Amino acid sequence: MSSAIADMQCVLGANNKYFIKEFSIVDTETWASQHWIFKNSKSKQDNKSRKTNKWLEHNYHKLTVEYGDIEYEKLSRILNSLKFSCIYVKGDQKKQLLTEFIPHVALINIEDLGCPRLDQICDDETLPCCIFHMEFNPKQCTFFNTFTTKGFINARYVSPPEAVWRLFSYELHKPSHRVIRLPVHLEDYHTVYFAPGQELERVQNAALARTRLTAFFSLNETDPEARQYLYHEIPMHYTWGERDRRWNRRRRVMPNETLSRMYAVNPLDRERFLLRLLLLHRRGPQSFRDMRTVDGIVYPTYAAAAVALGLLEDDQALLACMTVRGRGHSRTAALPTGDDPAVLLRDEDRARAACLDAIGRLLQGHGKTLADYGLPNPDVALLEEDAGGDVYAFVDAVVRWTLQLDNLNDEQRAVYDRVMAAVDDNRDVPKLFYVDGPGGTGKTTLSQLEINNGRGTTPVLIYTGALLAVSTGACTGICLG
Repeated sequence: MSSAIADMQCVLGANNKYFIKEFSIVDTETWASQHWIFKNSKSKQDNKSRKTNKWLEHNYHKLTVEYGDIEYEKLSRILNSLKFSCIYVKGDQKKQLLTEFIPHVALINIEDLGCPRLDQICDDETLPCCIFHMEFNPKQCTFFNTFTTKGFINARYVSPPEAVWRLFSYELHKPSHRVIRLPVHLEDYHTVYFAPGQELERVQNAALARTRLTAFFSLNETDPEARQYLYHEIPMHYTWGERDRRWNRRRRVMPNETLSRMYAVNPLDRERFLLRLLLLHRRGPQSFRDMRTVDGIVYPTYAAAAVALGLLEDDQALLACMTVRGRGHSRTAALPTGDDPAVLLRDEDRARAACLDAIGRLLQGHGKTLADYGLPNPDVALLEEDAGGDVYAFVDAVVRWTLQLDNLNDEQRAVYDRVMAAVDDNRDVPKLFYVDGPGGTGKTTLSQLEINNGRGTTPVLIYTGALLAVSTGACTGICLG
């Protein structure tokens, strides 16, 4: 069975009927193709058809009604001369139009086969097109579209179960739910779509300012019943009218057939993110101002309103705790002499600069700065390393050593006490210890504690699998096997 792929462009006549203006067809097996542009000199136009054809010419196929090289009366003879038993077209209107001329040919709408938009099939502009459209956009040419569609037909495999399912005309798919997308935007920051040259006109169009979010506010002003619903619950009880851009009450409530989804917002877009958070919890707001109002108080930001509602935690409790702790308590540590510990540990300016520097480094990894959160930049001079830096390192080492010593088990602590007793023994006698145990029993931890004992004397460690050396005199040796 021979088959082909056809595509066409049409113009509107005075009797509200479309006429084929451009027609292309390509054989699915041999790539043989034909292309025609028809002119209908006898067709008359009224105001509606004239405006429609002018729009099609300007925005779509660039073909005037008068342009063409073949009279329209020859169209029927040309189509009936085609020797194809099956022709694929895209769209029901094209299928119905061809049926009037070739009812004996099987016409298949490839959209019923799951064919997507042509730009999703192939974006290759090197496919052939007619000479007329070479000067314009080749994707507006029917010749180009037939070769694009051919890529879908040749790449599609129909399995036997699917073929039988189609022969019996069973339903291939059926939508289970209707998903309504709900925008989230700040006041006067809604999205506006426009074509080149129509920017000012679209921006000034007052109707475009009525988004689903602002219409939600307006609905709460006029309909008291709507105030019991959250923003994402509105589509289950109201329908969106695209023409008048307003929410209208549903005649039949379908809670299980309608799903609403608010657009996700990046947490870095802080105000819009918190507006979305408020929309998930506030019922019946009538304006953006109402979204920032809590208990009669109008807050300057959505963040402050979210804190007032208890949706966010602020830092006031932590600041109060730190203030009380700083006033009522102080901590001291035994530090080496030389520098004044009070100056080193209580230097608030230096600590504040170090804290701001650490926060700034964390924010930098997320593309933010301290200024984005109203924080000052740290004083670089205070961040320079001073001579007392080794004091902090010593304190940290002592703290780590104390914690590790407290975590020793009974056997490790017994070995540690025996070794350190030998270290403190000033007698000139042989001192050698052999520590043996399986891997992971803490031999390395024990040896590190004995090295960093803080007493000014360090035992000699010999790592071996057997007893290889004996140390005499005042030196203490430990063999780890």
